[in-house]
Amino acid sequence: MKKKTLTRLGIIAILTVSLFAILCSCVPQMGESEEEKALKANREYTTEANRLIDSLSSELGSFTEAVSEENHVKMNTYSDNAKAIIAELKVLEVPEDLKVIHVEYLTGCIELSKALDAYTALYTAMNSATEENPFDYSTFDEELGKIKKTYDSGIKHLETGDKKALEMP
Repeated sequence: MKKKTLTRLGIIAILTVSLFAILCSCVPQMGESEEEKALKANREYTTEANRLIDSLSSELGSFTEAVSEENHVKMNTYSDNAKAIIAELKVLEVPEDLKVIHVEYLTGCIELSKALDAYTALYTAMNSATEENPFDYSTFDEELGKIKKTYDSGIKHLETGDKKALEMP
């Protein structure tokens, strides 16, 4: 009788474990909710965008140093570095609720890059002037004003992106 009882208990135990395993596989897995996934994507985007904007800021600082040194080669290098950073920013995967902010950041960066290019071109034109092909200094202030306007526009877009980011819930 003991053997029969032990066999029955063993069968009941096996059936119980099997039933429990079947039931567990039917219950939906508790993973990340949609809200958690969205928050994670937002954090990942924000971290990467901040890294790129910080890198761009560093390149702008280096560009300014190159201008003060009147070093055309460094100006071009830092301008090219800025373009590479902007290219990275363009291909970031942007969560839906951050797209408006991304557009502001991207537009701001592109405007800053245009300003760097225009300044480098103006500087090159001034330094490559010869007696046969003189630089027209009468347009210098106007050209510099256009560059400043483009630069200011870029800064304004970045500030708008920051403001919109702060306004998010």
